[in-house]
Amino acid sequence: MPHASRCEKDSARDLLQNVLKLSKKDVDYLQMHGIISNFNTVKGDGDIKSANGCWMPRRVDAMSVIVVDALRFDFAVEHLPNSIGSRIKNESNHKVNDDLNKIQEAKEKQGRSQLLRFVADPPTVTMQRLKGLTTGGLPTFADISGSFGGANVDEDSWIQQHHDVSPYRRGYKASSINQSTERKRFFQMAFVGDDTWIDLFPTQFDEAHPFPSFNTRDLDTVDNGCIEYLPRYLSMFGSTNHDRDSFLEVMVAHFLGVDHGELL
Repeated sequence: MPHASRCEKDSARDLLQNVLKLSKKDVDYLQMHGIISNFNTVKGDGDIKSANGCWMPRRVDAMSVIVVDALRFDFAVEHLPNSIGSRIKNESNHKVNDDLNKIQEAKEKQGRSQLLRFVADPPTVTMQRLKGLTTGGLPTFADISGSFGGANVDEDSWIQQHHDVSPYRRGYKASSINQSTERKRFFQMAFVGDDTWIDLFPTQFDEAHPFPSFNTRDLDTVDNGCIEYLPRYLSMFGSTNHDRDSFLEVMVAHFLGVDHGELL
């Protein structure tokens, strides 16, 4: 798939109208209600174009992606610590009356997380699954050979988009940053964990700490590496760190979990 999504004015509109054949009226409705983004121009050095998001309005300042390999569903349901498990219980487990205020209060106490069960078809090798998670493509058996190195992702992915597209085009509103300089790399992306990510994306991360993942008798090197670096990553994470020389807008951590334990 050689084509990449364009973070440009009317790119979403062009696809919806010209490819999916939605009417102009339907697309206008989507844009008017904030379902697809509106672009505008910020006057300044270089006349920077900005948006509230490339395709859809931006909803968060920063994003963390945490992968725990081979975390079985029953482990997550029955063995998570109370500090985590209490946030993902189904709302139906709580008794609330019809009073809207009490319902809202129950939702706020519960949080916004959900635990959903996903059954994956083979192949379930790490490299193919990561490729699917980052590109939206379907994992295939033909990709298995890439699990042993040299499998750079050349097609469009959210990691490549974050690396290439200016934060102001992606809808980042950071008033304390001089937009006229468009300092793209002020907004950084960091990784720690299973080195398969670096096989797939060798140059896209601003900071990366990969750990070898093919020694099936090594149960803790990767996870200990994640635990070592995550505190510093969290201290740099999100928009509260605008006064730093750089802050993490995207943080990826891949724990091996019990992946190797299942092989022993």
